[in-house]
Amino acid sequence: MKKYDMGYSEFMSEMDEYIATLEQGEALTETEWISWIKDEAKNHDEDLTDEQIGWIIERLTDDGFVPGKKFYAVMADRDDTDWGTGSYSLDKAIEMVKEKKDVYPDGYIAVIEMGNDPICVDEIEVD
Repeated sequence: MKKYDMGYSEFMSEMDEYIATLEQGEALTETEWISWIKDEAKNHDEDLTDEQIGWIIERLTDDGFVPGKKFYAVMADRDDTDWGTGSYSLDKAIEMVKEKKDVYPDGYIAVIEMGNDPICVDEIEVD
């Protein structure tokens, strides 16, 4: 059984080629993707950790393969347009905003619905 004893960057560079072969029409729920990934790993005699599967899910979500999944973007203020910093966990995103309140007192969370065309569907103020 092949194990991937490597960090995020090296592991994902190995997975990037495979992810690139997927067609954009292949949209599954996160649960369906996890099941599919585990089946594929078993069929190829590979041993993936839950963390590694999570990394793949994040990449699939970012690439639009998990429609409807929410990303909680941490925004510095109302002029901020960069959705790149945040978390798929609301609790983690709230902590990130709280940690930056001294630097960004007007920080908030933009709720981004992921997919082929990500869109902001809500905003959350953090005290």
